[in-house]
Amino acid sequence: MRNLIFVILVIFLIFPLIYIIVEIKGPDRTDSKEANSLNPEQQRNIQEDQEKLLKFLYDNKKRILGNKKKFLMDIESVLPVIEEKDINNSTMETDLDTAKSERHKHYQIIKKVLREADYYHLTGKIRDNTVYSYLSDRVKKALYSDYKEEEYTYYYKVEPANPDETVLRDRKGYFYYVHVFTDSYEVNPADPYGDIKKLVMLVEKIKGKWVITELLYNN
Repeated sequence: MRNLIFVILVIFLIFPLIYIIVEIKGPDRTDSKEANSLNPEQQRNIQEDQEKLLKFLYDNKKRILGNKKKFLMDIESVLPVIEEKDINNSTMETDLDTAKSERHKHYQIIKKVLREADYYHLTGKIRDNTVYSYLSDRVKKALYSDYKEEEYTYYYKVEPANPDETVLRDRKGYFYYVHVFTDSYEVNPADPYGDIKKLVMLVEKIKGKWVITELLYNN
């Protein structure tokens, strides 16, 4: 599964590269010393090659972006990955073995909820309304609102968190880090590499049921 994440990030890096290529205007960006060493015919050939590349990228822009969205839809069913750690992520006075046992139950809920969130940010639709029963109103709004056609949010990894390292350390429950990647389908000149952040998630037992009550930045 770690290899899958690596492949995903490599593919995302292709698009910033395309942006850099598209921004090339011609020989004027070449170092002056190197440019002076080329004869006029060589300079014309370089410019023609760049123009052909630009034309190819613009002609295939729709297909490239369509493929990116298809790729994201294809991997949505296997994310987020779980990165298990040998730590007690609970403030409920439980030992490590009990914490590990309980969080395997949480993972089933968390994966279901976050996969639905990934799908929502790709399509603007909810497939399974039962996910709402596992969420507080605050978390439901955070995960399933603010759909944008031009960008997407992907929750791709979950790991246990040390409660003492989180802003929610005084609460009673189980703590997790959620890694999220946000980017636009088209390369954004202001932020060509997208944005990777880590959120802290709190799972609490309410009326005998595990509920995700918080999902926020850890600062």
